[in-house]
Amino acid sequence: MCERNGEIVNNVAVTEGHSSANSCLSNSDFPLPLFDESSDVNPVYHLKQLDEFMKLKGISKSCQLAVAYRSLAGSLSRQWAETVSHQLSDYESFRKEFLSVFWSASQQSLVKCSLYQGKYNRQSNLSLSGHFLKYATMASYLDPKPTASEIIEALRYHFPISVQRAMLSTQLRSIGEALDLLKRVEIMEGQENYQNKYQDPKASHGYNPNRSGPAQQTRDQNRGRGQVRHIQYHGRLSRNSSFRGQRNFYNRGQESEPRTGESPILKPTPRLLTPSRRTEGKPHRGETAAIIL
Repeated sequence: MCERNGEIVNNVAVTEGHSSANSCLSNSDFPLPLFDESSDVNPVYHLKQLDEFMKLKGISKSCQLAVAYRSLAGSLSRQWAETVSHQLSDYESFRKEFLSVFWSASQQSLVKCSLYQGKYNRQSNLSLSGHFLKYATMASYLDPKPTASEIIEALRYHFPISVQRAMLSTQLRSIGEALDLLKRVEIMEGQENYQNKYQDPKASHGYNPNRSGPAQQTRDQNRGRGQVRHIQYHGRLSRNSSFRGQRNFYNRGQESEPRTGESPILKPTPRLLTPSRRTEGKPHRGETAAIIL
C-alpha cells in the first residue's frame, strides 16, 4: 500500500518533492497511460509516457511495478503480465522484458519493410503530410535510429512522381521541412481540385466558342468544289442525236468564251458527265444529267 505524508492516494506513493505538482494535477488532468497491442501506440512511446507519469506523480520505486501492470489494457499484454509476473522484481526488469516482447527485432524489421516499401494511398483518409508523419514517427523508434535524411529519402518513394519531384527540387534537411513542403503541395492540389470542380462545364467538355458547328463545317467542305448544272432531256433521243447534242453543247461552250490565243491544253475544258442510262444508253423523258462547270 502506497502513502503520501501518511495518506493513501490511489494506491500510489507520492514523495514530498512532488507534492506541489500533485496538488495541481488530478487523475483527469494527467491520466495513467494505457497500452493496447491492437492500437497504433508504439511500445517505446508507451514506456516514455509511463516514465513521465511516474515522475509527475512522484511514484516511489516500490510501487512503480504495480503501476506498470495497471497500464496494460490489451488482452495479450495482460496475459503476458500474468505469465512473467513472478520473474519481474522491479520496474526496470519490466521495461526490458516488455520491449523484448512488444518491440522485438522482428517487430522492428516489419517497420523497416513498411518504411522502404510502403506506398501512399489517397483512400486511407490521410493527407500527404499525415502519411509522412505517421511513418517518420515509427522510424524514430527504431534501434539504431535512422537519420532525418534517411527517413526523408525512404518516404519520398511512397508518394506519386509529382510529389517526389517537389521533394527533390528542395534540399530537405529535417522532418519539419519535409512536412512544410508536403503541406504546401496539399494546398496546391486543393486549389487545383477546386478549379476543376467549379469550372465552366462547356470548357470541361472541350467546347470552343470559335469552332464552327457541323452545318458550317459541311458548307466549308463543299466550298471550292465545282458547281453542278442539271440538264433535262425532253423526248426520246437516239444514240446519235444524244452524242450530237453533247457535241453541240460542248462547241457552244467553247464559242461563248473569248479567244485569247491560249492553247486548249493549257486551259482544258470541263469534263462532261455521261447521263445515266437505263436501256441501251438512251435517256428517257424527264431524265437529268449533271455537268460540272
